Amino acid sequence: MDKVETNNKKKKVTVLILVAVLSIAGAAGLYFYPLYASRLVAQPVEYKYFTLEKVIVMLRAQEGGALSHYLALDLVFKTTPEQEKKSKEYSPLYRSIAVKALSAHTADAVRLMTVEQLTADLNRAFDEGFSQENLAKPFAEVM
Repeated sequence: MDKVETNNKKKKVTVLILVAVLSIAGAAGLYFYPLYASRLVAQPVEYKYFTLEKVIVMLRAQEGGALSHYLALDLVFKTTPEQEKKSKEYSPLYRSIAVKALSAHTADAVRLMTVEQLTADLNRAFDEGFSQENLAKPFAEVM
């Protein structure tokens, strides 16, 4: 009978210790959770905008058409304050990528495109251009 009582006491002590450890861990979690929860919430990102003015693109002529058409546009880049200087340094590359992407279109095709379609086309071209150059894109999007 002595052995059974000893085993029961050991089990009770083990359970009590386990409950105490879990209680302490729970209390610590309740104490530290507000400190870390604020870090988990996404902080709003402050963006800066800069403009690349007067990008001139010669559009393809229609089949059999002799006249060339030109497209002039200003591109606006959305970037973070930390990346703003680096973003501006790449302006010649931006101009090159935009001209290459848009010169593949005809004037009629561009007239039929919405602003959203044109923007999506440019963003895709910038993603591919920076990927080919093995560079990290220093801006969030082009508009």
